[in-house]
Order: sequence, then C-alpha cells, then structure tokens
Amino acid sequence: LAFFSVFAGFFGLPQIYGDMLGVKDSNSLAHFLTPVVGFHPMESAEHPLFEMAGLAVLASSTGAVLAWLLYARFPGVPRWLQRTLPNLHRVVERKYYVDEIYDALLVRPTVWISEAILYRSIDAGAIDGALVGGAARSVRALAGDVLRYLQSGFAQAYLLLMVLGTLAILGYLSR
Repeated sequence: LAFFSVFAGFFGLPQIYGDMLGVKDSNSLAHFLTPVVGFHPMESAEHPLFEMAGLAVLASSTGAVLAWLLYARFPGVPRWLQRTLPNLHRVVERKYYVDEIYDALLVRPTVWISEAILYRSIDAGAIDGALVGGAARSVRALAGDVLRYLQSGFAQAYLLLMVLGTLAILGYLSR
C-alpha cells in the first residue's frame, strides 16, 4: 500500500509535467484508457494545469500558515474567536453538520428499508417463512402422515411394495 500511495500518481502524470521532466508519454493512464473512451482526454480540451496546481499549492500553503499563526504564534486568538462567535464555532466544530445530514438523509432511510422491507418482509417472511419453513413443513407432513404407514416392520409388506414398484416401473417402460 505504501508503494502505490507514493508512486501510483506517476501513472497519470500529465504530459505537461512529463515534458518538463523529459518523460515521453508520461500520462500512461490516459493512453491506456484511450481505446475505451475513444479519445485522449488531455487532447480534447484546453487544461489550465499549471493554474490548477498553483491554486492548490496556494490554498494548502495559506491553510498551513494560518494554522501556524492561530495555534503556534497567537494561541489566544482561537479561544477569543470561540467566545466571540459561539454559533460559528459550534457549526465548525460539528463539521457543518455534514455527518448529521448524511445520517438523516442516507443512513436512517437505508436502515429502515433494510429492516422493515428487506428483512421482515422478504427475508423473514418470504424466504424463511414460505421457502425454508414451507419445505420443512412439507417434508414433516409427508414423513409423518404418509411415509410412516409404509414403515411397518413386516418383511412381507416390504416385499409387496417392492413387487408393486417393479411392476409399475415395467408398466411405464413397456408403453
């Protein structure tokens, strides 16, 4: 996992960076997918790769500097902001309530559908009740009500059943 975490990104290295490093066809992932998607994705439109990369580096650097300023250089500022803006602090601390919204919109309905419909109706009702339980009840009824009369312990009755079965098979085959 560590190896691919470090090196897997080089399989999709945009050609503009490959040109700077002197690597021909550096975007091997795009070349690999070209027969599937029908075109080379990096050749189909203009891509501001340097601008996007620069913006990402600028955003992460700004966040790192701001965190260093607030928590290392001026540690009283976060406590002051917490006291001054308690509602904003609560929203940020609760991660913008994303987990609660996700739970209410996706997790709870999925659990309800799984329990109420899939488990109770289909699994417990249809599969366990009708198929599995029905098959067990059928075998129990057949064995208890019909087949037990064939088990008498008399050898003469067994011989008679074997002769009748043989005659039935011969009759069926001679048609």
